[in-house]
Amino acid sequence: DRYMKRLHSVMGLFHDVSTIESYLPREASVYIDYYLMTITEKNMITPEKPLDNDYIIKLARPRDSERLYSLQKKYELEEVYVDPSHFNPRVCLNHLKQMAKSDIILYAEKKGIPIAKAQTNARGYSVDQIGGVYTLQEEREKGYAGYLMYLLLKRIFKKKLRASLFVKKTNTPAINLYRNLGFSFIDNFKIAYFFEE
Repeated sequence: DRYMKRLHSVMGLFHDVSTIESYLPREASVYIDYYLMTITEKNMITPEKPLDNDYIIKLARPRDSERLYSLQKKYELEEVYVDPSHFNPRVCLNHLKQMAKSDIILYAEKKGIPIAKAQTNARGYSVDQIGGVYTLQEEREKGYAGYLMYLLLKRIFKKKLRASLFVKKTNTPAINLYRNLGFSFIDNFKIAYFFEE
């Protein structure tokens, strides 16, 4: 029981997490199910460019972190945090600065304001993982995410054989976006969160 107080989450393949849970003394508070999707360069489909021309695509540098902070915050609150009250602005900004040093972050800017982004969030020898794909609510369904993803994949495939990502099973627009780019389903993943009672 003392270990349960320290347990925050269990994540992995769906059946592995379910097996681990069967041995725990209490059930998880929240479950989130994901698809693992992957793509190779030969399967990549070129999307159409966004229809308007009033945007610029940029590669983020650490100095851009404060400008990208608002976009990152919205992404984390919408997609990452189960309990938004746990969001920490300082941690978010510091993490963003670190990612800008080690990952590829591409973003679209319109009239000086970042409106969409796509990035790697883990980099391996032959595979890069993509995460943090986000578009401001008012700019969605205009093609920014698909075009940023395409440009990001082109960069990835200069050195890597494959790209992968996790997407929530409930996020139908994102799933459709990734399938339209040529991603395919590989497996089912699950995160079980254990909150203190």
